[in-house]
Amino acid sequence: MLNLLRKDFIASKISLGMSLLIFAVFCIFFMKKEMSMHLVGIITAFATISSLTLNDTKNHNHQFLVTLPISRKHIVQAKFMASLICIIVAVLASYGVHSLVKLVVPGYIIVDYAIIDILAPIAILLVLTSIYLPLFYILSEKGAPILNGIFLFSFIVMADPVARFIYTASQNGVNYQILYTILLSTVLLFVASCYLTVYLFTKKDL
Repeated sequence: MLNLLRKDFIASKISLGMSLLIFAVFCIFFMKKEMSMHLVGIITAFATISSLTLNDTKNHNHQFLVTLPISRKHIVQAKFMASLICIIVAVLASYGVHSLVKLVVPGYIIVDYAIIDILAPIAILLVLTSIYLPLFYILSEKGAPILNGIFLFSFIVMADPVARFIYTASQNGVNYQILYTILLSTVLLFVASCYLTVYLFTKKDL
């Protein structure tokens, strides 16, 4: 499975470069906004995950991989693991950059960040990925571009309101017991989605 992870990131070097560009552009234009940290992390993470799946469809990776002595279970698990890495790295990178700017340029960012500013975007991305990846493996090459278009449109519409909600919750205080319960639920959903996707992809004819 480690080799499959390496394959995903090596084959998507150009796409990962685009993700870095998206990260930089959103940081530059949105950093002074209160919800910038959440917005940058969420959009960068999902853009990267989408690029990984589009790379699979463009290069017909599934048809090739199933001819190798690799189980379909490991193919799916590697994609979920790669998505999880993208989520954590993007959110932490956004937090790190915004915190660094806040430290180096006092007064430029007036928001005080808390643990919810990290955990809430991760939870949202886990839910979105848990929905996105099973649909991707069901629709495969024919429906993947349409699926990505729908999710992209949803992101454009929903990203700002969601980021504002996280910011408001962070500023007004939050019950951390409820927050951790929600995060645990999203992790369990992510694991359940992985098992469901393994089952669906195993039964699928390529």
